[in-house]
Amino acid sequence: MGFVAKRWRLWACVVWTLAIVTCLLGCATRNDRPAPRVVDGVLDLAGWGLVTDGAVPLAGTWQVAWNTPLEDPLPAGAELQPFTVPGRILEQPHPPSWDSGTGSATYVVTIRGLDATAHTELFVPSNPPSTLTCRARDGTTAFTTLNGPRWREGYESLAPYTLGLPLAAELTCMLHIRTRAWAEGQHAGIWEPPRLMALGRGAQALKVQAVKFAVLVGFLVLLATFIGVEWLLRPSERAPLFISLMGFGAALWLANFGHLLDGAGLSLALRNRVEYGAIPVCTCGTLMAAEHLVGAGPARRRLATVVLGAVATVGALVVPQEHLFAMLRLAQFASLGTAVFIAELALRALFAKPRTGDARLVAFGLLT
Repeated sequence: MGFVAKRWRLWACVVWTLAIVTCLLGCATRNDRPAPRVVDGVLDLAGWGLVTDGAVPLAGTWQVAWNTPLEDPLPAGAELQPFTVPGRILEQPHPPSWDSGTGSATYVVTIRGLDATAHTELFVPSNPPSTLTCRARDGTTAFTTLNGPRWREGYESLAPYTLGLPLAAELTCMLHIRTRAWAEGQHAGIWEPPRLMALGRGAQALKVQAVKFAVLVGFLVLLATFIGVEWLLRPSERAPLFISLMGFGAALWLANFGHLLDGAGLSLALRNRVEYGAIPVCTCGTLMAAEHLVGAGPARRRLATVVLGAVATVGALVVPQEHLFAMLRLAQFASLGTAVFIAELALRALFAKPRTGDARLVAFGLLT
């Protein structure tokens, strides 16, 4: 038991270290000033420097024109309506023709107060296949299509991309989105606002994002494999089995979320199924591991956890495409339910008597 306690103490310290590093990196900020927001389709950068003050997310109230031609300028007299970014089309007022999750839309934002002598670019995060056009008043235009150079015919990719902008004090940017399949249409909209930044920062952000996800997924796979081997050597200990499943589930989830599967030759629908099915494996595996570490709770709860996780995972793999997003919702509700039980188990470990150091470490790991 002494060796087992030391082993779990080591993994708890690893989790603790990762949590602290993540907090330091995620909470660090260059500027405490709130970034300007888009209001009525206009972003005013007066008094804001992209180099000195940092990048600006184009979040706020854009304008949208429905059922517009892709890649074309807006037709004369096109009706513009407000659209909150970030947001999905099906969660905001939209034409009945979009209820099937297919169609086209053009989102418009005007950027004012730019330094006409400084080169800038837009970093467009993961969004449905789109075309981005930015035009200055003199007609100078920057253009990229269908998520940039990583896209090719027959190859579905939602990967981020960047677009260098013309030198101008004011630009009008139009993001055209077209969806022809439910897999895309159920998510259509602008999930994460594009970010305006100094030229070159976007490419750097792409590299950092790719490396970050690759390192994280690699660490999870190695950790899950190591702990899985421990379970094979000691099958009577069930906690390592569920921790291994949790690690593999999280790795699959983040691999698709971080676009590491874009070049695997898998369809977008299949990648979505893999991601949605991995989420309950991760969360329900965490709860089962927690119960075996802290002390198993009621058998009915364990049975409910296994059944709910299995239904959400298998359902994501086999349900018809039009119901796939509903399976994601089921996985998310399963995650919320397991989170409540995990918090209860963590408190039980924290206040266990005798209050050992191992119990506190287990509680900290669960809460993390």
